Amino acid sequence: YYVSQEGYQKQFMEKLGFRCYPGTLNITLDSAGLEKRSLLKELTPIIIEGWKTEKRTFGDLFAYKCKTDSYECAIIIPVRTHHGQNILEVIAEINLREKLKKKTGDKISVKII
Repeated sequence: YYVSQEGYQKQFMEKLGFRCYPGTLNITLDSAGLEKRSLLKELTPIIIEGWKTEKRTFGDLFAYKCKTDSYECAIIIPVRTHHGQNILEVIAEINLREKLKKKTGDKISVKII
């Protein structure tokens, strides 16, 4: 729902180079993945700015360009989220789960570019 909002989609196109599939691939990180996630703090994020409507507020996102297999994508870290640190959200122009033929529990590798 959130990433499909036009306020985000426009910025994804401008700042990341693609409009994203209306959903995220949520990756559950193991302890090694959690350590690597903490390294994102050392990188300069691409800031996707939030905005307000009459009914609600959409918060800022920090984005980091990455690849999984040969697909360009981006890790997004919302400033406000209900996910714990062990969940990494990834967006792409395509449905990554479908293209990568991944099922819940399958391993996946993400590389920052």
